[in-house]
Amino acid sequence: MPMPKIALVVAGALAAAPAAAMPSGCPGKVVGVELEAGHYTPPATLAPDISRKGGRYQSWSGLSKATPVEAVTLTCRVAGKPPQRIVLPRKVDRCVLDAGRMTCS
Repeated sequence: MPMPKIALVVAGALAAAPAAAMPSGCPGKVVGVELEAGHYTPPATLAPDISRKGGRYQSWSGLSKATPVEAVTLTCRVAGKPPQRIVLPRKVDRCVLDAGRMTCS
């Protein structure tokens, strides 16, 4: 029996949902971050463009242009939790760490 069209639409929407729900930074109060590019051993660590307030404010920009072929991975260290690695979507161009909050856009 063929699958109803409504089920195909729902299945397609669910398949697209993870990309839309991709985190745009670190969850929770951040105690440290690393941005890495490439699949090298070890990967290249990206230094922030701007670092102020003793490292409490850091900014990385031009991420989508700097690494057009290789994915950028964000490693978040949140107090009391194991490090979390997030592969950023290629459209992310900037990440900012400010007052313990990491956001990427």
